[in-house]
Amino acid sequence: ETEFVGRDSDRPSSEKVYRILIKTDSPENIRVAVMAALNAFKTQSATRDGLTSELPGGIIFDVFVPIDSYKPLLNRLIQHGEAKVITTHSKERGIPGKARLKIWLQRI
Repeated sequence: ETEFVGRDSDRPSSEKVYRILIKTDSPENIRVAVMAALNAFKTQSATRDGLTSELPGGIIFDVFVPIDSYKPLLNRLIQHGEAKVITTHSKERGIPGKARLKIWLQRI
């Protein structure tokens, strides 16, 4: 940690990956609401396979969102269940002006 810790921690960046974990008993029902939110904020897929992947235990979305839309989108997403955000540095070069989100709808 540095003396500047917390100064830029709330500022979204294209060099970070934001993992949003949402616990729910029905990921399939929340999927529609998450898709609507992603479409409203002009996201683009981070993979060639599309926005979502169904995995054992839930559904994952891997998208890029404009940095200005990150906080409003996050506020909309956390309304759908118990949410936790994990921020890590990206190993890959990001798209300038866009934040990468991995949204995991985890079945509980």
